[in-house]
Amino acid sequence: MARIAQRETVRDLRQIEAPRLLLMAHGLAENSGPRNLTPDGRVQVARVAANLRNRLPLALTEILTSPIPRARQSAVVASHALREPPLPIRLDSRLELDDEGPSELMRLAHELAREDQARLVITCALEMELIVCGLCAGAPGRRRIPSEATLPRGLSPGSVVALGIGEGHWRVSAILDGRAFY
Repeated sequence: MARIAQRETVRDLRQIEAPRLLLMAHGLAENSGPRNLTPDGRVQVARVAANLRNRLPLALTEILTSPIPRARQSAVVASHALREPPLPIRLDSRLELDDEGPSELMRLAHELAREDQARLVITCALEMELIVCGLCAGAPGRRRIPSEATLPRGLSPGSVVALGIGEGHWRVSAILDGRAFY
């Protein structure tokens, strides 16, 4: 049975003209063990990626993914659904939080922010939220952190957040709620 996403958490991806960074939460995963993608999670990721392929006017250069199994599996599915031949996938351990906290994750986010190539980053929802808040914080003294209305807390599996630069600052361009695809 298809679940429909809440209206206020879905932004129309056709509004994105030139996003620089797309962040995707891995698909639905098992509740125990290594937490691999479920069959529904694979379908969900394929549908989200197909939606991105059909609606975004940009050429992604690669997929950057967390080393956790559910993120790697989501990257493989998305790679094949986004382009033929499939997009290259690069693992980056900085996309997985460790005991040191988010410092390495933030370094990676700022490295990606300086690059001109459009990329899809697949990781867990928490890491996505940290990246978005870290990049959208803007210049010192300016409050640019997304509000609940802009970036809903607890992003669902398969959700995509598109970031672009507007008025010299990183902003959330669009959100695609993953619940609309399972």
